[in-house]
Amino acid sequence: MKQKVYRLEDTAIDVYFQKSSKFLYPLILGKRNDSGIEPIQTYLAWKGHYKTADNRLICLFSLSDDVAFRQFEKNLLLHELFEGFKNLEDSSGAYIFNLNQYAADMMHFRNGRYSLLSAASKEKILSYYKANKYSAEYMDSFLNPEQYFEKYATLFNVEEGFLRNTGELCDPFSMVKETLCLKEVDAARNMEELLQF
Repeated sequence: MKQKVYRLEDTAIDVYFQKSSKFLYPLILGKRNDSGIEPIQTYLAWKGHYKTADNRLICLFSLSDDVAFRQFEKNLLLHELFEGFKNLEDSSGAYIFNLNQYAADMMHFRNGRYSLLSAASKEKILSYYKANKYSAEYMDSFLNPEQYFEKYATLFNVEEGFLRNTGELCDPFSMVKETLCLKEVDAARNMEELLQF
């Protein structure tokens, strides 16, 4: 059996990162876009609108009229999972996607059981990160922890058995950090005109 070669740095990630951005946004996009346009942030819930159990992904973007963003936005609006758009009080836009077709994966995600995501979802997520080998290996370790318990035990200075008992190498999402609290505002944005771009 070939020995695993690790590129992971000598210390583990020790700050919270937005789990919806890393695990769920790739399910929408499928692969990184060449434009480099990324959401400001992503959320699982929106205060007064959606709870985590509603299986929605809310992606915030800085709105722009430049050609690259307009083309990217058109792709978002035509996406099969796109459900709606709202202008927000900070002048950003919230693009809402319905992830009910991933209901089983969403249940595992909410429970912090990333290793139990479906093989198809894991493949999409890892495909999204494949251009960045550093990020790809971290994500692979979260999705397929079996190959990484020994390395993480060394990084965390804990017994490997302790990590194997927990079964996961990534902490669950934070309800506070994954809930959008900005308010919706009425602002004109002609979706039909955007789709004709």
